[in-house]
Amino acid sequence: MACLFCLLLIAFAAVPVCAISYTTENFHTTLDVQANSSMHVTETITVNFESPAHGIYRDIWTLDKCWFVNSGGELVETDMMYKLKHFKCEGEEIKKTTSTNYVTIRIGSADVTVTGPHTYKLEYDVIMYKDSLSDIDQLYWNIMPMYWQTDVEEFSYTINLPKAFDESQVEIISGPIGTGDTSRGIYTVNGTTVEGTIDGPVASGEGVTVRIKLPQGYWRGAKDDSPKAYILMSLIGLLTCYVATLFFRYGRDRRPVKTVEFYPPDGMSSAELGYLYDAKLQKRDMISLVMWFASMGYLKIKAEDKQERGLIRNGKKNITLHKLADLPDDAPAYQKTFFNGLFPKSKTIADLNKLTKSFGSKYVKAERELQEDYSSLMIDPKSEESRGKGCLVAIVIFLLTVLSFCIFKLTDSLYESILGEAFLCLVFIFIFIRFMLRPSDYRVEMMGKIKGFREFIKKAELDRINKLVEQDPDYFYRILPYAYVFGLTDKWAKHFETLAQQPPEWYEGPVEFFVNPSQFCSSFERTASRSIAAAMPKPTGSSFSGGGGGGGFSSGGGGFSGGGGGGGGG
Repeated sequence: MACLFCLLLIAFAAVPVCAISYTTENFHTTLDVQANSSMHVTETITVNFESPAHGIYRDIWTLDKCWFVNSGGELVETDMMYKLKHFKCEGEEIKKTTSTNYVTIRIGSADVTVTGPHTYKLEYDVIMYKDSLSDIDQLYWNIMPMYWQTDVEEFSYTINLPKAFDESQVEIISGPIGTGDTSRGIYTVNGTTVEGTIDGPVASGEGVTVRIKLPQGYWRGAKDDSPKAYILMSLIGLLTCYVATLFFRYGRDRRPVKTVEFYPPDGMSSAELGYLYDAKLQKRDMISLVMWFASMGYLKIKAEDKQERGLIRNGKKNITLHKLADLPDDAPAYQKTFFNGLFPKSKTIADLNKLTKSFGSKYVKAERELQEDYSSLMIDPKSEESRGKGCLVAIVIFLLTVLSFCIFKLTDSLYESILGEAFLCLVFIFIFIRFMLRPSDYRVEMMGKIKGFREFIKKAELDRINKLVEQDPDYFYRILPYAYVFGLTDKWAKHFETLAQQPPEWYEGPVEFFVNPSQFCSSFERTASRSIAAAMPKPTGSSFSGGGGGGGFSSGGGGFSGGGGGGGGG
């Protein structure tokens, strides 16, 4: 099917841009075949241009299909592969274009037009690759191309072989592709030379193929790229195993060991803990910083009934933040940025309902700084390095696969094997790469502590809570920002239902507004989220306009004619 598709492409590609009227008076092919299954081809083509033309095209197959009936009466199909080189045409300019399965030779100059009779002598070398036949060798070549645009009035050929052969095994096949007609081939054998003609003109769309069955071992040193293909496939497999080894050594996640914790590890803030917990910095993590600053004594939260036109809106509160102290000099940069965004310069009061655009910019910067502080601590460096190696291996496998199609001459089945293996290996490699990154030792250790701390907030026992409150009367409110980050405010408050809890010192306002910490946190989050969203800087964009003229190519005064693919009547 692929071969037929290529034949159709060549048929259309051979049509000249403008109609060129010409006839082909004579076409003679000479094959000088060597014992290593290479040969020198000389094609002498005489055409008569009835209108001005620049020259002709010649298409030559580099991958062809051969069908024949073996000694057992079975129809056998095999791939015939060729490498073409050293093109020259006496007195003419030539240009070679390489496609997947054929080479196109343009003979003639775009600056020179020709009319009347003209003879082209095209020469080139062919390296015939080792075929898949184990019991015979053979010479198989299209000595007259298919899809030549005109009838050929006279076609003749000379084939010089390097050693003796059985002349009864010579087949000259002519006609359209697939006909297998050997009745028109007229030839004589003189020693190791076959000479002959085709009875009558060769019509446009017909071809001529020579097939000579030779004893196994007739060719010596025939070029064979299949060992290289197997080496390439082994290399692709080894590279995939290498990436798999990297994954199992550096990519598999280690389970954190959950420890019993009553306080956040390493004294980290609620925002840091929230980021480390799920490796995502969410808005609630940053909002919790306000309560965390309050619990640390840096600010006070004040709630007042909201008034509109002198009337108190039931349930609606104005929440303001009052600065009590500056952050210490050794505070992390993200904390200073966030805090100074709330209280710029000498300002000591921030209205949570109306945060400024300046705060929005500071908020974004604080998020970035927090992520940067932990960026080098989140991922195991070896897994990151292994992921990079995996990506490099994937690129190498892709390039090797592409190069194999460009450099090697292989059967379709071998090409398919390489492509199939490369595809499967790349799928596995991309899966390994996807899951290669694993948490660093630091994060695994912290995750064990964070999970233990979260477990305590969720399932704290009353006896333990009583002891902690005895040690720190503000323990409930000190842990509240962390419970809020975990989404466990309700459960944390429920543990303290039997304990008389007054609003914290950092809160000022109606007691009933804080009697339910979960309700307070929800109201606080809604207010802060709306205000932060309004304060966020708007993304800037740009638009592009323009145009561009198309361009085309035009030509006149004749063109190139001819073409013709491989493929004989066989």
